[in-house]
Amino acid sequence: MTLQWRKLFSNRILDRGRDYWKKDWVYAPSYSELPAGIHCRVGKPGQSYDVTIDFSDDWSEIKWMDCDCPYAAEGYNCKHEAACLYATELFVEGMQAIQEPLTSELPANDRKKRQEEIIEKVYGLGRKYANYIFDPGKILASVDFDPVLWERIWDNPALAHLVAVNLDDSQANDKQPLLTATGFSHFANRGNGNKVNVKVGLKQVSELKCNIAECKQDEITGPCRHEIALLQKLVLMIMRENPGEVTDYQADRALARAEMLEEFDQDALEDVKLLAQLEKEPGGSFLVKFKVGQKRLYVVKNIQNFVDDVLSWRPISLGKEEVLVSPDSFDPASQRLFSFLATIAADGADIYGESKRSIEIASGRIDGFFAAVEGSEVENLDNKQVVPAKRGELEKAELEIDVYGGRGISITGICPPVLRGIRASYQLTDEAFVAGKLGNMLYALFGNKENIDVSFDINQLSQFKATVLPLLKKYSNLTISPAAQQFLEEAGGLEKSQLRLDVEGDEVVGQARVFYQGKAVRLGASGERAIKRDWYKEEKLADLLEKFFDLEDGDCRLDKGDDEAVYQLLEGMPKLLAAFDEVEVTPAFKKLKLKDGLNLTFGLSLSDGLLRLDLKSELTPEELAEVFSQYKDRKKYIRLKNGSFLNPASQDLEKLALLAKNLDLTAKDFGKEQLEMPAYRALYVDQLLKEQEMGEIERDDHFQQLLVDFDQKEAPLKLPTGLEKILRPYQKTGTAWMNRLAQHGFGGILADEMGLGKTLQVISLLASQKDQPSLIVAPASLVLNWEAEFKKFAPEMKTLVLSGSKKERSGQLADLTDIDVVITSYDLLKRDIANYEPHTFAYEVIDEAQMIKNPRTAAAKAVSVVKAKHRFALTGTPIENRLSELWSIFNFVMPGFLKSYREFKKDFESPIVKEDDQDCLNRLSQMVGPFILRRLKKDVLKDLPDKLEEVRYVGMGKEQRKLYDAEIARLKNKVMAEDDEGIKREQIEILAALTRIREICCDPGLLYEDYKGESEKRLACVDLIKSAIDGGHKVLLFSQFTSMLDLLEESLKAEEIGFLRIDGQTPKAKRLTLVNVFNHKDSPAKVFLISLKAGGTGLNLTGADTVIHYDPWWNVAAQNQATDRAHRIGQEKKVTVYKLIAKDTVEEAILDLQEAKSQLAQGILTAESVSSASLQKEDLLKILD
Repeated sequence: MTLQWRKLFSNRILDRGRDYWKKDWVYAPSYSELPAGIHCRVGKPGQSYDVTIDFSDDWSEIKWMDCDCPYAAEGYNCKHEAACLYATELFVEGMQAIQEPLTSELPANDRKKRQEEIIEKVYGLGRKYANYIFDPGKILASVDFDPVLWERIWDNPALAHLVAVNLDDSQANDKQPLLTATGFSHFANRGNGNKVNVKVGLKQVSELKCNIAECKQDEITGPCRHEIALLQKLVLMIMRENPGEVTDYQADRALARAEMLEEFDQDALEDVKLLAQLEKEPGGSFLVKFKVGQKRLYVVKNIQNFVDDVLSWRPISLGKEEVLVSPDSFDPASQRLFSFLATIAADGADIYGESKRSIEIASGRIDGFFAAVEGSEVENLDNKQVVPAKRGELEKAELEIDVYGGRGISITGICPPVLRGIRASYQLTDEAFVAGKLGNMLYALFGNKENIDVSFDINQLSQFKATVLPLLKKYSNLTISPAAQQFLEEAGGLEKSQLRLDVEGDEVVGQARVFYQGKAVRLGASGERAIKRDWYKEEKLADLLEKFFDLEDGDCRLDKGDDEAVYQLLEGMPKLLAAFDEVEVTPAFKKLKLKDGLNLTFGLSLSDGLLRLDLKSELTPEELAEVFSQYKDRKKYIRLKNGSFLNPASQDLEKLALLAKNLDLTAKDFGKEQLEMPAYRALYVDQLLKEQEMGEIERDDHFQQLLVDFDQKEAPLKLPTGLEKILRPYQKTGTAWMNRLAQHGFGGILADEMGLGKTLQVISLLASQKDQPSLIVAPASLVLNWEAEFKKFAPEMKTLVLSGSKKERSGQLADLTDIDVVITSYDLLKRDIANYEPHTFAYEVIDEAQMIKNPRTAAAKAVSVVKAKHRFALTGTPIENRLSELWSIFNFVMPGFLKSYREFKKDFESPIVKEDDQDCLNRLSQMVGPFILRRLKKDVLKDLPDKLEEVRYVGMGKEQRKLYDAEIARLKNKVMAEDDEGIKREQIEILAALTRIREICCDPGLLYEDYKGESEKRLACVDLIKSAIDGGHKVLLFSQFTSMLDLLEESLKAEEIGFLRIDGQTPKAKRLTLVNVFNHKDSPAKVFLISLKAGGTGLNLTGADTVIHYDPWWNVAAQNQATDRAHRIGQEKKVTVYKLIAKDTVEEAILDLQEAKSQLAQGILTAESVSSASLQKEDLLKILD
């Protein structure tokens, strides 16, 4: 490159740019030919910037240069651009070298001899390469390359720079080891074919091919220049990295260090002192150097090397001696300083000069530097004295005020420079390095100047006395000469200011007067030459008045009809009262009022299933509606009909806005005499009014009774005698809670944790009120369980379980005389829905309500069509994955309670999940709180045995890991090629790929029929089962893959272990029989294999006390439900839950995801933080890493 580009940069920027280039901090340079240019990223890892430079076609002139770093944004040429030019310079040199002829005329014998010499030269760099997996000497000997071309490229780094290399060593440990290297030309406009490839085995090159467009392959015999450049880089990589060697980087370093320490044979020094040497720089910063040693200290000549040597336990030079200094070698004070220095050294750009012996400490680092040296000593290089580093008072400026030319005053003196940090200001003196308070305002007045020499004219003395003089007295040692003192005293002074305000006709008027020597003078009026006026103060008062009035010689006028101007005056009255010594207002002016409140009162009443809200204020409803409309339109002021003004920032208006937002009210609604809304809003509205302190609340008797009922959480409910004795206290509370909701016309969600007896609480509710049939809808697998529970706990109740053909079920529904409870499944309800039209049930209760979490399903629509006076939903997991599930359940329980789903998504789901809006989360929690009852076993079942959970990690065999890594790589490449929208489009394929990966984690035999290897997880699982059985335990084993249960069956049969199984093929009627057999104490079946979907809910399996989750599922709620088949009422033993996780796989990521999803449900039930539950590209990549 003939361009003399270095003159564009300062020496310091060039040094930094060269450092960045040498550290390989120029990333992915992309060169283009026409137009000539480069684009790359430059900077330290994690903090890089885009650099673009355009050149003339012959690369001899810079046309345009840009970097997006802050320094370049200020118009300066930066270190990133310099680093880019260093890289470009090497590239262009290679470009020029390539233009020269690359052919040679060597005879065959000479060619072979020169090849052998080159191989010996390369190979002879270290005979240890003979033991490498891939032999570089033999690899080179397998290629007939041009020796002349080889040496030209070998000796010219610029030529080699033309090819960037990617090395693939994923097959280096295969049965037939293989290395693949791909070289890319740096030109950006050559397309995907612009590359050169090489494949090598242990001792020879198996493939070498160049597809680079500008390559002149026909000019030489054998490999072209790109192929040779790639081959050279590959050989150097082999010699440097030894691909296929299992000794990792850390082990290699350990070996090298051990060899070095063995040769050195000396312990590290102790009580080493590190001393900082400070030199003041222009502008207040410090240039810092260092000395190190014990009794005698030696200059640190290269800070970067010093830090690296200490951290790496390499010897350092102290004078003529080589000694070991480790991070522990320093005395306590020096350890703090070395730690700071190591942080600085990590950013080598802060170390200056070719020798790298000094660093600059400016405002950004001074706080940290002082913390490192505080309490110890530093050396002041200005006077060569070692001084303490301490906190104290900064030296004050020594200033003097004197008369200046008879027309003013001057300030002269010395102001010691300081360096301002974030926490303190710092000063280096002859006696100490001091950290003092930040608040010295002299530096704001004069800058960081050491020599002060400023003057003020007589016309500015008033302002000087009011503003500057107090600061000088506070922050300096100030001397005022007698002449200057007299001059300042004679400058005069304003004794008092006065303002009178009145209304005259259509104008607001005022008179502003100032007093000197007892005499009133019009504010700002000329004349009165005999009086020395304080023009500065008068101008400040006049400036303030002119914000509100037309002002002339102290007389103020304002058009009373200008509403905005009058409002601004009333709003600005506090400022006028503060500025003037005396303010007088007439009765006429007092009639202009600015109100801050409306005296709000709220009336709440209940009747006919409606909540009525009466809103009263000082305004009529019509005027209140108009006022609120102006507030919503962000009017600058609001004028009322009586002529007074209302502050738009009034707290009452803000309260009305909050009420409108939470209750979906408009300005038009506030114009009504009374607002009506569904009664289920009553508790929420009352809580909202109280919490926000909106005003006085008046409640009618019905509303008061509602509050009393909901406050009495233990309110008694008359129950049949048999149930009264059976129910636990918390179950009585749950039954009474449902009854209380029903009495007030509400529905609810009983969301007790699995195993707390939700079924029994519903039976108790229905048994206490048998005036009309009720309907139970449950999953098919639980229908018979419901019938059995009714027979067990309320045998007097007549139940009807719908079964048989469609015609038979129609006949059963035709006559419900004497029937107390109808029990059906979701599936049958969908088929029979027309037959429910004539009936109105007392209660409709849906069990496992997560079955309707998708509101568009036929099941969700069917349960909502059935007519019932009261509706309740039972679920241990009201939210499994996303908030829409909660909306769907409430849409059944109380239609309209959470508005339409479109409104719910806009008002709640999106703000909570996507924006983590805590206010919105709290509002939703307050709304649904009264209608969800959730208790946890740990809170209400003090006598329930503990549940112990343990994650057991298992490894993978070599073959299993190989299959896993291949699937991960395929999916990861696909995900990286898509954006978030693409991920949504391809979600089915991506989920299928994730399922394949999870199957490999379980057992590769699930995916590959011909797989002959072992599954570490299956082996570990069988060992765990055998250990549990030997300890007298029974085991429940859950998996999502029925094919995995098939494989486990084979293993259990081989071990002669008795087992039972439930999956989707098990008839519903048979499931209860299998449960009873397993729970029997003498059952030969010690293991129950269960598919998560088929048997994860509704079953009572307290005969087991050990639960194994063979594979994790995204939905932790489903796993917890499965666990609660054993950990529930009736369990007498501790339950141990094992989660089997394949180490270093997606299964570990699934555990993290489970935690995120459990937070979603917990957040709504407790108003805690909620994060996003839906996967984006970033989430998928985290799972796959």
